[in-house]
Amino acid sequence: MADKHEIEEQRRLVREASHNLNTWSRVREQRMAKLRLLRAEHARQCAETGGDLCVTDHAVLRYLERVSGIDIQSLRDEIAGQIREGERVGFERIVCREFVAVLREDDLRVTTILDRDAPTGLQEYAP
Repeated sequence: MADKHEIEEQRRLVREASHNLNTWSRVREQRMAKLRLLRAEHARQCAETGGDLCVTDHAVLRYLERVSGIDIQSLRDEIAGQIREGERVGFERIVCREFVAVLREDDLRVTTILDRDAPTGLQEYAP
């Protein structure tokens, strides 16, 4: 079972490999690091569900949308509205009314939402 430290190490290796893409062997190295990361994340997800069956976040999202009838686009619009009103802190974080949005390093896609009140070390950013 992969723990959070292993996953973070795999992420570090993926980032490191992505900086060295000068040769085909380095491209292969990056792909292998990414595959190891995916396998570690899969193992963690399976461990969280208590077995070998893994329900992905994508499957949960589609269940909420298609079975529970939740309007995902409305949720996206609500999140985007709060982000537009939020205060940018550094390059990767936007502090909003109810949450902290974390952006990818290379663009403006929101990759996660953090609870403003959770012990994440982000309380100092609260406006």
